[in-house]
Amino acid sequence: MLRVIVATFRSVAFVGLCVVIATPVSAASLVASWDGTNLTLAPKPTRVFLQLDERTSPAGLANRAKTHRFTLVLGGLAADPDPETGYLVFLNLDEKAKSSTDDEGYVGAINFFGMPPTAAEPSRLVSFEISPTLVRLEEIGRLSGPISVTFVPTGRPAEGSRASVAKIDIYEN
Repeated sequence: MLRVIVATFRSVAFVGLCVVIATPVSAASLVASWDGTNLTLAPKPTRVFLQLDERTSPAGLANRAKTHRFTLVLGGLAADPDPETGYLVFLNLDEKAKSSTDDEGYVGAINFFGMPPTAAEPSRLVSFEISPTLVRLEEIGRLSGPISVTFVPTGRPAEGSRASVAKIDIYEN
């Protein structure tokens, strides 16, 4: 789509051309997903394994991540009550590794402030750009098996809290 933009500023007109390339959300393709239904996060690290589509391997993802964008999307975040702590999110965290933001598999952090008590209520999506992470994990040999996502609490969750994630997917853009 080609648009002509005219802006005025104190009697001076600026004319420029702008090319708008629309990228619909449907352009992203699902390449991996968790097949569970409501992951309750524990006071200790909680790990799930993603199912890749039949044409994709972890090494193939890392290779494509050099030239394409991959996004980890977490949906249906809920908490009843709020756990009063955040969670670090990792790809393929080694079970023996100390979970820190310096780990090659660290992708970001989430919190549950203001989240609804159940995933059935409208919630927000949280997404992380993971292309560089996939490449790093392949380079150090931690992408040879299935892809896992691990949630590590940053502190002790509040007594009786039930933080959960309903949907975990990876999309290629």
